[in-house]
Amino acid sequence: MHGEKRLMRKTRVAVLGLSVLAISFGLYLRASKPPQTVLAAAPLLAQAARQSAVSPQRKLIDTYCVECHNQDDRVANLFLDEMDPANVKENPNSGRRLSASCAPA
Repeated sequence: MHGEKRLMRKTRVAVLGLSVLAISFGLYLRASKPPQTVLAAAPLLAQAARQSAVSPQRKLIDTYCVECHNQDDRVANLFLDEMDPANVKENPNSGRRLSASCAPA
């Protein structure tokens, strides 16, 4: 009888010790990697940062031109939704078209 109680006590202590160890290890793993919500929010934060730093030229183009001149509608084969107004020299055809075109009022 005495041996059985001792064995039960050792078993309980061992189970309790392993449980504490498993919980501690789980907490360590959880703390060592960023939560998925932070990872999922990263692209949204980057987009918000880009939008807050929008140039006046980009705002003008987005307001008056992109509705027709985009990848979906392809009016005049001019895609202003992807053009960087600060660097028109990258695509000289867009600059020439912009200066020579007469968009509807």
